Amino acid sequence: MDAQDDKVVEERQDVESQDTEKVPDAVAGVTTFIPRRIARTLSKTLSTITRFMGFSSEEDLRTLEQIIIDSAEKEKMMIGGEVIEKWGLLFSDNSDQHFIRELAQATGFKDVIVHGTLIAAYAEQYVLGLLKEIESMRKKYIEKNPDYRCPKEELVYTGHSIEFKRPLYPKERAKWGLLDVVEAAEELPLATPTSNGSEIKEKKSVGLNLYTLALDSNEKPIVLCPSVPLRFSRPCLGQEEIDSFLARKDIVARGKRALPEKKEAKLKLFYELLDKPYTPEIPMMYLPACLPSFLIGLLSRETGESEGTYLGLDFEFYNQPHFGVFDFALATSSGPTLSRGFYECAFDALCLQEGNAIFKGKINCRSQTEIKLD
Repeated sequence: MDAQDDKVVEERQDVESQDTEKVPDAVAGVTTFIPRRIARTLSKTLSTITRFMGFSSEEDLRTLEQIIIDSAEKEKMMIGGEVIEKWGLLFSDNSDQHFIRELAQATGFKDVIVHGTLIAAYAEQYVLGLLKEIESMRKKYIEKNPDYRCPKEELVYTGHSIEFKRPLYPKERAKWGLLDVVEAAEELPLATPTSNGSEIKEKKSVGLNLYTLALDSNEKPIVLCPSVPLRFSRPCLGQEEIDSFLARKDIVARGKRALPEKKEAKLKLFYELLDKPYTPEIPMMYLPACLPSFLIGLLSRETGESEGTYLGLDFEFYNQPHFGVFDFALATSSGPTLSRGFYECAFDALCLQEGNAIFKGKINCRSQTEIKLD
C-alpha cells in the first residue's frame, strides 16, 4: 500500500471527525466547492477510474472531475413531510417515527424521520446517475479511439451496503459525495450459456467498488455506503443456494408483493417521490423498500407496536425485476441483543420472481421492545 492509499484509509476511518473546511476546486473555468474530506481523496478517485476505464488525457481527467462534482450537486436531498407520508403509504411502512412527531420524540428523535429505504433509493439514483455519465463519456471515447482495449460492456450496479450514522429529518439538506474508488477483481458465480440453457460457474469478475456518503449541511455524515460494487456482469444466485435459504428453520416471515403492469401508477409515484422522470424499468431498490412492511408486521405481532429503526442495509442484486409478483422470505441472522437501551436484530432477506433471485441481503435494525422470535 503506497502513501496515497494510506491517506485514503485514514480518510475512510476518520470520516466522522474531519474538519468542515471546504476546498475550492477550479474545473473548466468554474469554481466549485466540495467537502474537504472528498477533495482530499479526489485525485486518487480520478486516477483509479481513468486507469480502469482507459482514459488518458488531461481533458478526460477534467471531464471526469466535473462529472463527479455535478452528480453530487444534482442528487441533493431535501425531503419534505408530504414525500415521507406518501413513501410510507406506497410501501406500507407506517412506523410511528415517520408519521407522529410526539411518538418520534418519545423514542429520542427531534422530529419524524425519513425512511431508511427512501434514503437508500436516493443512493441508488446517485450511483446510477454517476454511472450513466461515466459510461456516456466512455462511449464517446471509444468513438474517438478505435483501438480502445478496455472491456466494451457497460458496468452495472450490483448492490450496496448502507450504514445509517444518524437520522435524516424533513427539509434537512444533504448531498451525496464520492469518497473513494478501488478496482475489484473477484471470483463470482456467473451464468454461462450452454447448449441446454445456462449453468453457473465461478468466474473472475472485474469492476469498481465505490465508497459514497451523504453529508449534512455541516459536512457531517448521515449515511455511509462503504461498498457499492459496479461490475460488467451481475452475479447469480444458484438454485441450490435459493433452496437452502428457503429450507432454513429460522425463517420468521414469508409473503408476496405484486406490481402488475396495471398498477404502473405505483412505479410512477416511486419516481415522482425521488423527483426523477418516469421509466418503465423497475429500480433495484423498489423491492427492498417492501421489506419494512414485513418487519413491521413481525414487530406488531410480537410487541403490539409498529416501531423500530434501521442501522444498516446490505444487498446484492441479481436479476432485473419486471412487472409481476415477488416472493419474499425473511430469516433471523442474529439477536435480539440489548445495546444502549435498545434491542438490536439482524435479518437475512431473499426476494424471488418466478423462481429467480432478484436480491439477497441483510437488514440490521433495533427497537425499544424485545422481539421474541422463538
